[in-house]
Amino acid sequence: MTVSCRMAGFIACGLLAIAIAPHRPARAESRALNGQCARADVAAVAWIDAQVQRRSMPPPLLAEAALRVLQARNACMHGRVSGALEAYQEALRFAAPIVAGPDPAGR
Repeated sequence: MTVSCRMAGFIACGLLAIAIAPHRPARAESRALNGQCARADVAAVAWIDAQVQRRSMPPPLLAEAALRVLQARNACMHGRVSGALEAYQEALRFAAPIVAGPDPAGR
């Protein structure tokens, strides 16, 4: 009996704490992509999508490129625009030699 009374007491205290706690509605984060980042993001996502449609890259490499795009997006949302733009370019350069094939000049 004492266990159920204690449990009822804990539940009552919890409900009371919820009722008394100030209610603050959730707010959406105000982070938005910078214009340059948004253009780079759209270009990178479109490029990755095109590679998926063509099946021209192995899935692990596409996943790595997509991860780099997500890292760039995160950097941009946190105000590191120049680093984000470099990361977007790196994501595209990462797989470009694989898509283009070997350099015929042997470089």
